[in-house]
Amino acid sequence: MTTSGNIKLLVFTDLDGTLLDHYSYSTDGASEGLKLLAKDQIPLIFNTSKTLPECLNLAHELRLDYPFVVENGSAICLPHTPGNAELITILTRDYPSTTDSSAHVTSFVLGAKHDYIATQVTALAETFGFLSLTNSSTQDICLATGLTPEQAIRAQQRQYSEPLLWQDSPENLLRFGERLTRHKLTLLRGGRFYHVLGQTDKGLALRVLRDAYSKTSTYRNAQLRTIALGDSHNDLAMLQAADVAVLIRSPAHPLPEHSFRTPPLISTLNGPQGWSECIRLIAGDN
Repeated sequence: MTTSGNIKLLVFTDLDGTLLDHYSYSTDGASEGLKLLAKDQIPLIFNTSKTLPECLNLAHELRLDYPFVVENGSAICLPHTPGNAELITILTRDYPSTTDSSAHVTSFVLGAKHDYIATQVTALAETFGFLSLTNSSTQDICLATGLTPEQAIRAQQRQYSEPLLWQDSPENLLRFGERLTRHKLTLLRGGRFYHVLGQTDKGLALRVLRDAYSKTSTYRNAQLRTIALGDSHNDLAMLQAADVAVLIRSPAHPLPEHSFRTPPLISTLNGPQGWSECIRLIAGDN
């Protein structure tokens, strides 16, 4: 993949069902695409429903220290590395932040805090049927998701959202979403869960990070081109915000209904194999 001339790329990717296999959560099928990005030092930015601990763990496994977006656009997290220092300074001007000294990460909050979300969700539990992730046992989460106990514990460490397993009617789902709107909350459909969060999404996070990158010394004189890869409804805002949208096929659900100004690239393979397939195709086009 080339960034010759004045073009520089930023790659934003969903995780579950996209970079990670829907069932095994493995990146094995994506290795060739990951190598292509690493070779040309293209930032690979997670944009996911996963939590800060989950993203830190995966970034460590893949030896990445780029920013990442957690809980469906609720916060932009930057590890304390020299490469992120300028971005942290830029984002600090416009967004509230929290610093996790033990994890060496600064997070810029775009959504709502979990305490507020949990209060509203708990009140609605008297009227609607659902199971919330943070109130579930580790065993139940493992059964519902295929996660290991250690992975399930990291998934429960929510700061800005609440995933739900919906156990009520489609009609009541609509009513539930309407009730959340009254409290300035959003309901997003993901690959496994419905997610309750603040008034944000993955597309907003992409735009905020793209703008921040454009102000850095490395990127301010370049033509930034954003690529986004995802497989579910909660990825659509990110895909619509990107210059190049990539839909990844899933073995568990059909492609989400979509409408883009420019037709998206659609993988022929599932999950990480499809992710790597499309990264290779994009590499051939640049």
